[in-house]
Amino acid sequence: MDGVVAGPWQAMRVTVSTAQGPIVGASGPLRVFHFDIPTAGNFGDLVLFEAVRQVFNSYVAPDRAAPYFTSRSTQSPHKTPPDPAASPPFPAADGAPPSAPVRRPGAGAGFSVFQTRNLRRKVDAGIVDRINQTADLVLLGGGGLFQPDAVVGSASGWQWNIPTSVLERFEVPLAVFAVGNNRFPGQGDFGQPFRQHLTATVRKSILFGLRSSGSIESIKEYLPRSLAGNLCFQPCPTAFAAALYPDLAARPRDSGRRIAVQCSVDALQRAAGFDADRIYAAEISVLRHLAREGWEIDSVPHHPLDLEFATVLGAEGFLTRARPLRGDPSAATAGLAEFAETPLVLATRGHAQVIPFGMGAIPIALDVHDKVRWFADDIGHPELVIDPQVDTFADDLYRLINETWERQADLRADFAQRQRTFIETTEANLAALYTNLRHAPQEDGLAEHLGQVGDGIGGVPSVAANPYSSRERRLGRMSLTNAIAADDAEELASAQMARAGRALEARRERTAEGRLTDAEFLAALRRRARTAKREGRRLEAVALAVAILVAAGRRSRRRRRLTERRSQR
Repeated sequence: MDGVVAGPWQAMRVTVSTAQGPIVGASGPLRVFHFDIPTAGNFGDLVLFEAVRQVFNSYVAPDRAAPYFTSRSTQSPHKTPPDPAASPPFPAADGAPPSAPVRRPGAGAGFSVFQTRNLRRKVDAGIVDRINQTADLVLLGGGGLFQPDAVVGSASGWQWNIPTSVLERFEVPLAVFAVGNNRFPGQGDFGQPFRQHLTATVRKSILFGLRSSGSIESIKEYLPRSLAGNLCFQPCPTAFAAALYPDLAARPRDSGRRIAVQCSVDALQRAAGFDADRIYAAEISVLRHLAREGWEIDSVPHHPLDLEFATVLGAEGFLTRARPLRGDPSAATAGLAEFAETPLVLATRGHAQVIPFGMGAIPIALDVHDKVRWFADDIGHPELVIDPQVDTFADDLYRLINETWERQADLRADFAQRQRTFIETTEANLAALYTNLRHAPQEDGLAEHLGQVGDGIGGVPSVAANPYSSRERRLGRMSLTNAIAADDAEELASAQMARAGRALEARRERTAEGRLTDAEFLAALRRRARTAKREGRRLEAVALAVAILVAAGRRSRRRRRLTERRSQR
């Protein structure tokens, strides 16, 4: 499977002449192919990738400022039916329906995300060639993609699993958007391919936006000086989630003392010296004290690794609510609503800090990863990050929670201004990206325009002026559900094919020993394939069909070599 397919009305194409060149014969919005991570198991990833898509789909082009056509309209924006042959679709995974487009682009649309693929799946030349034929822009991000060990055997040294030679085949422009350095404390450095691959990616990109100032400074160290200036600040869209989900943000915030809690100390953090048992015990003692004083305590695990602390916390008996924010795409809405209603949040994960901030809650974070400190610095409140390794951690945490509660009105007003700045920065980056793609390239590319604050259409940032409707949000959940199913099917098919390949090799060894002829082996494979097909084991049947083709090819080559030897005698 190469990707998740969008609807037929998105077949109108725009042709890009070169990676930095002008668009020729532009018609409709720029078509965007998005490399993401389809998952419902991690609340942060569940929300952030959809937020990135929404930002692009919501952008109104300055030179095409007609209003959006959304699912609430009844008239098609296209006067001429699109030609499906102009944009050959990627095949969907076996048994997984293609995803439905979330928003039908209208005359004012700048971008339209029409297809996605898991960035952790290895990208080959065939996939890139098909993207070159169908897309105007390749979008990568967001997320903490700069992590050395997240993808076993990655061809790049980080999470985007694409060899450098394949990366160079892209003829359409690349935009890296709101990604971050996600190395854990004490984690080993990036492997040997990383520097070369990062350099090639930055050179290939017309926008390379990192989600924090700390990520920019740390990633610069791996680049030649001549490329360091290509990095720009692009905050994660979840940091202004209230603008993307205004209906959820409008829910009344609890006026009582209430705090939502997510906590985990992962294996890498423990290896770096963080004492999980001590941190958990100190945090629970503070929460128990707060509960006795009348605070409501919510448990909101974001990830399976959070369940260890959540289980211990739940056993204490003082929780007000337990709301796991994972498991299926609908958890995104539930989690955003939770943070719209909750005054304070206590977290260790990056997006357990960023998403609540984006929905107007005040996040307090434990300093167990550089990214939580970098975000607190970027919002101008480093005091909201606390060191859990000091002897006075419990006392410091209790004091910080109460002090934050007392000054929440001032903090929330300051956060609103900071979110406005993040929206304007995003708007400026999208405008520079769109202008560079749609019109003749500037000599210096995007560098002189990226990160400059400016208003959108009518003085209002357009990414905040066109939030999804409730129907579009449901379509987004459906598309994500299909993408997860397709990705799971691809993983299962790959495992089945690998298993079939190992079985093929074992049978070949036995054939060499005279235990089974080639013809007998092929006949046995065909019988197994027919049985799998008859019993509805579709993926196994596909894997066996591949094994049959491989075995038949080897048999044919062996027979041809034998014939050639006989003719030479």
